Amino acid sequence: MPSPNELTVLRTAMELGPITKRKISRKMEITTEYAEYLLKSLYRKDCLSIVSPGKFELTTKGADALLFQLHHMKGILAARAYGHIRMIDNVNRRIGDYEDYVKGRTIKKFRNA
Repeated sequence: MPSPNELTVLRTAMELGPITKRKISRKMEITTEYAEYLLKSLYRKDCLSIVSPGKFELTTKGADALLFQLHHMKGILAARAYGHIRMIDNVNRRIGDYEDYVKGRTIKKFRNA
């Protein structure tokens, strides 16, 4: 599984096509040495392939890693959304209970008048 910085490199490769350590260092605001380290690491993991000396492009395995990460994020967001929906349902139920209480008090008030 690629690290967060490696995922950024993979996304950049997907967006820009063939990438170099200079492009990565500018985009991520890191040193060219660290950009080179990330590129070589992803190459060793078969997520990038060498197009020409110093140029790398996304492989199928790299695209799959990005897709996996997107599905993982989707699951997290769906779980959070479900939690928020449950909280909203609880609030709506409490509002309904309060409205019923207020209506009941109002009806009793008019009946006793």
